[in-house]
Amino acid sequence: MKELLKKLLKWLNNESVSVFARFHFRKQAKEYCEKNNIPPIDTEYQKEIKNFWKKYEKFPSTVFHRWYTGVNGIKDIKYIPENYFYDVIERYYNDMTLEPAYVDKGMFKKLYSEIKQPITVLLNMNGIFYDDNYNVISIEDACALLRKQDRVIIKPTRDSGGGKNIKFIMAKNYDNNACLELFGEYGKDYIIQLPLKQHPQLAALHKESINTIRVMSKLENGEVSILSTIIRMGVGDACVDNECSGGINCGVDESGHLSDVAYDGSGKVYHKHPQGFEFSKGYIPSYDKILSVIKKQHKKLPYFGLISWDFTVDENEEPVMIELNLSWCGLNFHQLHHGPLFGNKTEEILNKVSKGK
Repeated sequence: MKELLKKLLKWLNNESVSVFARFHFRKQAKEYCEKNNIPPIDTEYQKEIKNFWKKYEKFPSTVFHRWYTGVNGIKDIKYIPENYFYDVIERYYNDMTLEPAYVDKGMFKKLYSEIKQPITVLLNMNGIFYDDNYNVISIEDACALLRKQDRVIIKPTRDSGGGKNIKFIMAKNYDNNACLELFGEYGKDYIIQLPLKQHPQLAALHKESINTIRVMSKLENGEVSILSTIIRMGVGDACVDNECSGGINCGVDESGHLSDVAYDGSGKVYHKHPQGFEFSKGYIPSYDKILSVIKKQHKKLPYFGLISWDFTVDENEEPVMIELNLSWCGLNFHQLHHGPLFGNKTEEILNKVSKGK
């Protein structure tokens, strides 16, 4: 009875995600089409899409193909619908029961010790304060460590997606009461780090934000392949680069050079950054080093076949990992810039994951 109940609960959870994904992402894609005045796709293209996707979805939609093609001009039936990616593909490749521990920023230094990361001042995990070497400290010691710093960044360790609750503070101006108020505001599970100094080439894109290189990699049969890379950058006075905070993104080719255009979250086209930078003149310093680190480290995470990594590059041209994503890895910006995520291997992968549903 217990095992039957577990299976029932798992089925209900999967079904609820499926229904949500179909409704939410299709509705969102339709809204993006309308926002950008993208016309309906032609009848023949619709027919080709539905004939291809009816093998994998009961009720295939063409709205994602309409949006991607309308934005980038790349016509291809192999685009992965966003709902199918999160509902089927991501859950096939990644063990979501293990995901929370591996994306906890408080554990990054232990789990990914070989990768350069921002310098930690202190962290709080489950209400307990630690220094940068995971020694337990008192709240008074935490205040003292904080007040020794100049400018710091504070963010949740378990949920800071989209730049949520991330802020910079001038710690040297804090007295004990201000420290306690800050700690009370965040409650538990947060980290305080020194701000990064990014490479001048990345700062040229938008100096107010740390502009992050998002790389999606795939691990299969012990081998790691790089699926797609984009770079995210802030706009205006924003100190974060996320789309939901108004950021834009630009494609990156195999050599690390930026494409000619960037997009916002809805697919609006930018031919140059609102602050003036021409994307085609940009490149990612030490791009080969970033990919080398990812290929080495992904092999150590066998329960996660798909990973989205966020890196930047410091003043010494060393890759610095900001975070990694094991769920809701981000799909749209990859396909808007580079076409179908899996390219010529799309059918092979779809046949595999559809049997594993």
